[in-house]
Amino acid sequence: MLDLPTLVAGQVILAVIFAGVFYGIHRLYPELKGIRYVVGGFIVTAVARRFFMVHVGHAQGIAILLALAASAIMYTATLRHLGSSRSSKLAWFILALFGLAIVQYKELRPDPTLSFVLESAAFLFIRAIWARELFRHAAGRRLLRSFALFLVIYAVYATNILIVRLPYLSAPASRYVDLQPLEAFLLIVNVALSAIEDLFMLLMVGSSIIEQLKQQSLTDPMTGRLNRRGIEQKIAEEVAQSARGSHICSIAMIDLDYFKSINDQFGHSVGDDALRHTAEVILAAVRPYDCLGRVGGDEFVLILPSTDGACALKIAERVCAAIRNTDSDGRFHLSVSIGVAQYEFTDTATSIFERADTALYQAKEAGRGCARYLPLSLGNPHPNPIPIA
Repeated sequence: MLDLPTLVAGQVILAVIFAGVFYGIHRLYPELKGIRYVVGGFIVTAVARRFFMVHVGHAQGIAILLALAASAIMYTATLRHLGSSRSSKLAWFILALFGLAIVQYKELRPDPTLSFVLESAAFLFIRAIWARELFRHAAGRRLLRSFALFLVIYAVYATNILIVRLPYLSAPASRYVDLQPLEAFLLIVNVALSAIEDLFMLLMVGSSIIEQLKQQSLTDPMTGRLNRRGIEQKIAEEVAQSARGSHICSIAMIDLDYFKSINDQFGHSVGDDALRHTAEVILAAVRPYDCLGRVGGDEFVLILPSTDGACALKIAERVCAAIRNTDSDGRFHLSVSIGVAQYEFTDTATSIFERADTALYQAKEAGRGCARYLPLSLGNPHPNPIPIA
């Protein structure tokens, strides 16, 4: 026969398992925000559910306070994980007032009616603000929207169950051992909903891990910019938009001149510093929406949305000048050669990439430290290279 201790014991075990899972996630991905709060929330949840199994002294009041604290911790974890600017202090304050009122009423009045109403109101409040926060960050994220809708449903369910259960609140204490059919059904549903809520937390964090791994697969660890795979995807996206006639785009192939000599003379660690410094200088010289990536060795690619070839050439000139004037602690002189290509109607992602690479070769042939633009319509390099060095 179903009894409360068995069901609650199952919830305790489940909370401990989730705490262990999220602790492992925190160890593997310490940069993920809010995970320590999730671990703490599940630990507090396990302790609260254990106190629910005790029916002596102040155990039930402590269980309610811990359950409210666990919900507030989970709400705080969600704020941290989503990078929200909102503070959880107000939620903690209101839940503290609810908790004190519930405990005080339990001490003064043996009748559980009002305390149960206060408990339901407190959990309704925390789930409502939790769902609101998820909805705020749900744009383009179906999982967060589903999580928020679930919390709304859970809150409405709890409110309706409050109405259904009020007649049973004066039932004898034996109901905690042998549950009546309705009580058993309601408890099982609550256990299921609680487990689903925990699973949504796991799915939310799991989706962040997947997104992080995806970003890592597209990021160059040396410079923190896009790698070759990432830049190729970005170029393909820009070319596809240009092909639909929504805007034009250009790309610039950037090569660090005489990079091998820097490695040979000063060592690879200094060469790595030169690459990172070059990326920083390039980013400082271009517009916020331009996209930089490192495609291997000493080669970078700069994607210039909504930019024609002439404007791209001016930007390339600015980059060359910025690199030329950069401070390398007097150890060596940095310069770059740049090849520019604008998207043409017959271009593919591969062809515009190849044309920019050809323009880069022409810039090096012209003496390095300069930018060249190779229009498809002319079929040859820009007649006037721009000397920078």
